[in-house]
Amino acid sequence: MYISEFLRHQIGFQSDSSDLQALDKLAGSSVGNVTFYDSFDDCVAHIQPWMPIYFFPIGSESGFEIGIHLRPSDIASKRFAIIRALDESAMIEVGLSLDHYIFRCLATYEGYVNEGDSLPSFEASVSLANRIFCKDFYQPGSYGDFISEESEEVASKIFGKSPFLYHESALFEDDVQNKFKILQEGIAAEPGCMVLYTDAAESYYKFKNYEQAAQMLVKSLKCFHHTAYSTDIEKYYEMGRALLQIVPEAFSEEAIGYLNITDDKERVLFTGEPYQDGNLVEGAKRLCDLCHYMGNYNNNISFNALKKIYSELGWKWALALCDLRSSS
Repeated sequence: MYISEFLRHQIGFQSDSSDLQALDKLAGSSVGNVTFYDSFDDCVAHIQPWMPIYFFPIGSESGFEIGIHLRPSDIASKRFAIIRALDESAMIEVGLSLDHYIFRCLATYEGYVNEGDSLPSFEASVSLANRIFCKDFYQPGSYGDFISEESEEVASKIFGKSPFLYHESALFEDDVQNKFKILQEGIAAEPGCMVLYTDAAESYYKFKNYEQAAQMLVKSLKCFHHTAYSTDIEKYYEMGRALLQIVPEAFSEEAIGYLNITDDKERVLFTGEPYQDGNLVEGAKRLCDLCHYMGNYNNNISFNALKKIYSELGWKWALALCDLRSSS
């Protein structure tokens, strides 16, 4: 089976997607510092217990796993975003599409060349990308004199900013108002990326703007935790509990429930509450939060509970992703 066949027939991506067609052509190839897995079976073989259900691995980049982001919101909007992961606690989108990601990889390599490195594979990578996407897809020397660390900015001028670029830009921005502006722009662009909320919440907290910090924290808890990237969730919850004492009116009952968990028994009870109340979508989200906490999405109890909820929701695409776990 081709990778595109699975994504088209089981996940529901459009058959005329240029990203889908390009993905099959990239199989087994290297572009810049990324190597794509040989086949659909090879992708499945690289699924690991720490990988969220909504992460489908397609290759590796300098020790990182590269995959397609397949959250419910991505499926509904037919997004084809590329996410990079060192492990489940360090995941973030680095490409808004496959061609964005490939362009970024090529720009990184050109940056190395501009720094004086000899990379014989650069020319071959450019040639391959131009054959797959279009003959003028990447034109070395046309994007100015830049270094590898500026490749994200170079790619963003054509494809827009990724959550990773918003995160990095805010991280290294010294001006406080500009930092908040960058994070707000990032949240508006990708409202499901938890790390942008956590960045904002922690920055507001640092500058004693407790109400804004609490608002950002409450919104962040609605995101899937595997997008929290470098955030230490336990320390983040500690900050949340401190804010709860300062501005309790800013917190929803759901957010208070997250912050008040003190042991595994309470965590399991909290996880099951939405399902008992008939809120299946929230039930699936909290199960994923539980899997994140355990660092294992293949735990029999939580895995079977997820499959049960997906079945009741009629999410055939999610069940198809679960089936990959059973066979890997």
